[in-house]
Amino acid sequence: MCARARYTLDGSLTIKPENPWEVIISIKWLLRTQNSWHLFRTLRGVKVANCFGPQSHALNAMSMNKQGCPICGYTEITVLDEFNCTTFEICECCGSESGVEYDQHSTQEHLAKVRSEWVNATNCAWWGEQESIPNNWNPKKQMEVAGIEIPQ
Repeated sequence: MCARARYTLDGSLTIKPENPWEVIISIKWLLRTQNSWHLFRTLRGVKVANCFGPQSHALNAMSMNKQGCPICGYTEITVLDEFNCTTFEICECCGSESGVEYDQHSTQEHLAKVRSEWVNATNCAWWGEQESIPNNWNPKKQMEVAGIEIPQ
């Protein structure tokens, strides 16, 4: 089963998913393959929940904070909504996406692995637009303030 996506003459995109997950997958694919930060900024306000009623395990979620990235400690991101469902927001600091790289069921070991990949692969480089880097930003201090152990 695949979502049917096509561009129209005016440059807009139509996605016809066969199930709700395909919208998320299609948007993520577009962001990665088109290398389109502008598209991300446009879609940022779109809310797609990943909890679908009583079959969800959201009530069994680990005690992850709703606000702040669990990978890098950046505070300007909401990773879980009011139902403890992932928001699919992408962290401007490390580029990790709530609901893709981690979710409400992620273990501390998994979060540490994703964090280690970010630290070792990019040396804690800012992922988003350069204009959005906070003044005097220090990724190691940010993780320290958030209570996150810095990988070696």
